[in-house]
Amino acid sequence: MQAVAKAVEQNYSIKELDVSANPFQDAGAAALFKAVLSSNCLRRVALRGVKLSRDLRARLEEVRSEKPETIIVE
Repeated sequence: MQAVAKAVEQNYSIKELDVSANPFQDAGAAALFKAVLSSNCLRRVALRGVKLSRDLRARLEEVRSEKPETIIVE
């Protein structure tokens, strides 16, 4: 997931990202959430079927409040 996050940070045209049903580890999810925050073009992220720890769920809510223009689908 860290490679995906790096690609999102370096891509200036990606508008949607679907990482549904992928196994997440805390470091990869944290990197992805950081990339979502830094992206100016990403508008939709799909996380269907992704199991997040309590800490990651809290971080996801922070991302939602800091970046309300990006739709995050669970």
